[in-house]
Amino acid sequence: MSATPLIKRLFLGPTFRGQVIRLLIATSLLGSVAYFAVQLNQTQQYLKAQLSTHAQDTAYYFGMWCRDYVAAGDLAMVETQVSSLVDSNYIVEFTLTDKAGKEVLKRVGSNQIEGVPSWFVNWYVLEPGVGTSELYAWEKLGAIEIKSNTGLAYEYLWKSAKKSLLVALLIAAVASLIGYALLFFIVRPLRAIEAQANAIAARDFSKISQLPGTEELRSVVLAMNRMAKAIEKNFKAVSERADKLQAEAYIDGLTQLGNRRAFLAHLKQLLNDPEQPSGALWFVHLTGLESLQQRAGAPIAKDQVKRVCELCRELAEHFEGMAFRTSESEIAMVVPRLHQLDQDANSLSTSLDALAHPEQTQGVAILGICEYRPGMELKQLLANADHALTLAGQPGEQRFHILAPEENLATDQLDISQRRAKMSRLITPPQLKLSCQPILAKDGQQVQMFELLSRFFDDQGAAMNTPDLFAELSRLGLIEQLDRAVIKEALEVARVHQGARLAINLSMQTMLSTEFLAWLANQLPKARGLRKRITFELSEHSIQLHMKAAQSFIQTVRTLGVKVTIEKFGVSTLPFSYLKQIRPDHIKVAGNYVHDINKDIENKDFITTLIQLGHGLDIAVFAEQVEDEEAANTLKELGIDGLQGYLFGQPYSVDEIGK
Repeated sequence: MSATPLIKRLFLGPTFRGQVIRLLIATSLLGSVAYFAVQLNQTQQYLKAQLSTHAQDTAYYFGMWCRDYVAAGDLAMVETQVSSLVDSNYIVEFTLTDKAGKEVLKRVGSNQIEGVPSWFVNWYVLEPGVGTSELYAWEKLGAIEIKSNTGLAYEYLWKSAKKSLLVALLIAAVASLIGYALLFFIVRPLRAIEAQANAIAARDFSKISQLPGTEELRSVVLAMNRMAKAIEKNFKAVSERADKLQAEAYIDGLTQLGNRRAFLAHLKQLLNDPEQPSGALWFVHLTGLESLQQRAGAPIAKDQVKRVCELCRELAEHFEGMAFRTSESEIAMVVPRLHQLDQDANSLSTSLDALAHPEQTQGVAILGICEYRPGMELKQLLANADHALTLAGQPGEQRFHILAPEENLATDQLDISQRRAKMSRLITPPQLKLSCQPILAKDGQQVQMFELLSRFFDDQGAAMNTPDLFAELSRLGLIEQLDRAVIKEALEVARVHQGARLAINLSMQTMLSTEFLAWLANQLPKARGLRKRITFELSEHSIQLHMKAAQSFIQTVRTLGVKVTIEKFGVSTLPFSYLKQIRPDHIKVAGNYVHDINKDIENKDFITTLIQLGHGLDIAVFAEQVEDEEAANTLKELGIDGLQGYLFGQPYSVDEIGK
């Protein structure tokens, strides 16, 4: 902060410190002015008395000297001496009268005052002192009158005034400094209170350990500490309630994996989102689990379940997927990976057999694997997975079966370099075009921001299958290149449509790329006025797999002025407390919680708690996939901050923003 704004804030601003400082300065100056006036007045009175005494003494002694000369009539001698006195500026006026009072001799000198400003002489008037003396021999000879010269007195008074003013200003400065130093220690507890209030707003509930000595301020600090403790307790209660609700509804108590409810919610989310790539659904069925429990005991059976679930979790997360325990003897894995399934299935099957108990002569588990694609029917997908599991259970050496997909996306006969070149053309305009879907305020009218969606067109201008293209881009490692292209187009949209706020989905690969952050930092300075209108959307699934990287990414883009939204919130098994670490600007509730909000009380409780927690952290809560009026009204009643879905219209071209 530069000196000028600081001075304005301290001395001219409406702050308490500024007011006290101004009061201190005014009081010090008034005291100094009073001191100066008193000193100057005392000096003036002293000089007046001195001038009067000087004139009278001079008249007395001069009268004694000149008496004989006057009696002898030798006025020339008297005049000579008087001239000497006047010329030396000792006196300014001499008058000699005879016994009848007639003026005999008069001499007037110059009352010139050197080195003293005229305004000071006019301001402080010093009248010349007057002294008289009568001359006697045997009889009265006459009288003399002498007026003293004020020049030396004015010179003395001027020097005294300057010295008094310097002392007065020094006193004012010292008093102000002492007052400011005292003020610094007095208001220090107020600064601590301010810092604590800001910390509470940021959900940091630390207390002020050092109590002020002033009784009133001590009471305020103690009250703030009590308030911080109460707010912290309430926040923890809300977080714990949210985590409990999520755990009860979506977490398997034995393995801490998501349960069947969480599995179905996650699967629905993938199938309903055309932006998601295709992948593989794995069903792992534990064979002979009930028999193992009867023969070896429940603890051994539970331990084996835990170990199998841990293997499945490690495999799923290695390929950036998720594992769920969908029943007592079944684990499901949703993995966005379609190649090398034979190798992966054989490796997992071997690892599972290594966990076999001596009682399990037929192995530990069988595996059924099938492909999933966005747009598939959930029932059909589950039926495919069950069928694959059935085939895996047939007699034979191989204990897994991979169901052939209805459509093989890898049948393109082009080599890798040709395919990359082809896909690179698709993710650049004009074959890449942006659509948008508004996120409306809870009144259902005002647009808060537009979520941008990528759409692809072939050389003839026909729309292409977006989910299939995303899957191909992911396999070819071009997702980050797509995200960069979308950001460039988004910045251009923001320039054209002033005031529009835009949300851009970023992939997990882009979030993990250090090169992307360097590229982004280079792009945004060119769009200094636009960056505050850009929001990046990250999936909660990506954050769950890479928590530290996500936290670092969010902190970095925030320093660039970009906001962050966590989308598809609630599909992972993360505790709600992670929001306090990540601190997004918005969270977007996954659509599966919204669809049945009026039929499923647990979904409603989940969203209610999420809104309370989000608002407690100053995080706006949006809902996506809002498709009916009843759900929208319920969300509004719960206090949702934003709504998005087909109820308010399907995606449309960004060219129509503002129309």
